[in-house]
Amino acid sequence: MIRTVDDIEEKQRITKSILTALPEWFGIPESTENYIRESANEIMVASFEGEKENGFLCLKETGKDTVEITVMATSSIIIVGADRKNEKDIHKLLPRCVEAACMEIPQRAMMQSFTEVVLIYFGLNGFISILITALIWCAAQGVQLSLFKQKATKTFWIEMIASFVFSLEIGYSFWASKFIPMTMLCHGIERFVTNTIDKA
Repeated sequence: MIRTVDDIEEKQRITKSILTALPEWFGIPESTENYIRESANEIMVASFEGEKENGFLCLKETGKDTVEITVMATSSIIIVGADRKNEKDIHKLLPRCVEAACMEIPQRAMMQSFTEVVLIYFGLNGFISILITALIWCAAQGVQLSLFKQKATKTFWIEMIASFVFSLEIGYSFWASKFIPMTMLCHGIERFVTNTIDKA
């Protein structure tokens, strides 16, 4: 079922429920909090499976007859129900691991492969694509922070460094093997381990 949401508290609850369940896409706490806060003043359209929300988009009026999408996300396939109460249960963690694994398709199979082809075309070492992909991924997080004029906290830098190191490691794995299922498996395992440790 798809419907508009008018209640301010419900808007913020839906936004928080879905965005916090998608750390690979909304991994900067300050920016996520900004999305949650701003959703109260925006037009929200949300989808539900039964009584549970599984997707939404927020629209900001930019003129008399125009709007812009400020944020949209879905958990209908990636994270069924986005229930985080019992994530140590394998059945709750599995969808989050699948979401992490699927991130390897655009990041590794597409972006890193494209970068490597461009480097080789210009006579450069394709190995550098590993570093470039990691830098692009981290730069995207920095741009997101800048767009919302948020301060780079200690937590942000720790997560940035961790993301950079992980991207280098898994990037090398893909470069050496050219076997995307292996990197998808590695990313899925990483998500399982980190979520299990976080909840321990």
